[in-house]
Amino acid sequence: MKAAIINSLRHKYHFKDLLNYWNMPRSTYYYEIKRYEEPDKYETIKNEIKAIYKNSRETYGYRRVFIMLRKKGFKICAQMTRKLMRKLGLMPDMYWGKNRKYSSYKETIGKTAPNILNQKFDEIKPLKVFHTDITEIKMENDKKGYISLIMDEASNEIMGLQVSDSPNFNLVRNTLNELYKNNPCLSGAIIHSDQGFHYQLESYRKWIDKQNVLQSMSRKGNCLDNSPVESQIGLMKKECLYREKIDSLTTLKKVCSDYKKWFNYERISRKKELTPIEYRNKFLKIA
Repeated sequence: MKAAIINSLRHKYHFKDLLNYWNMPRSTYYYEIKRYEEPDKYETIKNEIKAIYKNSRETYGYRRVFIMLRKKGFKICAQMTRKLMRKLGLMPDMYWGKNRKYSSYKETIGKTAPNILNQKFDEIKPLKVFHTDITEIKMENDKKGYISLIMDEASNEIMGLQVSDSPNFNLVRNTLNELYKNNPCLSGAIIHSDQGFHYQLESYRKWIDKQNVLQSMSRKGNCLDNSPVESQIGLMKKECLYREKIDSLTTLKKVCSDYKKWFNYERISRKKELTPIEYRNKFLKIA
C-alpha cells in the first residue's frame, strides 16, 4: 500500500517529495490513510470464517463456509464469503494419494445377488438403503490396512467403519455388527455391495437373512453400481487418510474413528446443508 509506505517515511523525507516519487495525489493519500485506519467491518466475520475453516479440517470451500455463516446468523452473500476467504488465503486442503484400488473380487466362489438398485440412488428416507465396500491403505511402515465401511444412502451417515490388517470375513462381520448396533431395526432394508468374495459367502448371506435384509450386488467390474460408497471412501481418503501420517494399525483405527465422528456430527453436506446426523434426526422427526 503506497499510502502506508509514504506515511512511514514522512519523518525522514519531505511529504511533497514522497507524493511526487510515488506519483500519488495528496487527496488520494489522505483517503487511503483514512480507510486504512478505519476498523475492519468484516473483522468478526473473518474470525468466524477462520474458525469454521479450521473446524472443517481445512476442507471447506466458500460455499460450505457460506452455509455455516448463514446458519450462525451472519448476513453475508456467497460471493463476499469467497472474496474474504481469498484475502485470508483460505483454500480447501485436499490430498490425493496413489494407493492402487483394492479389489476383493475372486470370481464367483459363493452366491451372487441381483442388482436391486440398478444405479437408482434416489432414496431420501434414512435407514432404508445401505452401501458397503472395503478399501486398502498402505501405511508408513509399508504394511497394509483394510477399512470396511457401511453408509446410509439417504443421509451419507457412516453406519459402520471397521479396520483390520487382513481383509477377511471377520472385518465384514464386525462392520455388520456395528451397523446392527447403531440400528437394530434393519428388517426390509437393502444392503448393496460389489461382488467381492466376502459378500458371496454363506456366512454373510446368513447374517443378511437373519436380519430380514435384502441383499443387492453390483454387476461384475462395474464400480458405478456402488458409486455412493465409492465416493464416500474417496472423500475419506482425500479429507483424512492421505493427510495423516499413519505408521501403525492402531493409528489407522484412531484416525478412522475420529473421522467417522467428525463426518457424522460436524461435516455438512453442501446439497443438504446439514450433517448426516442432523438429516437423519430431522427426517425421522418429520416422518
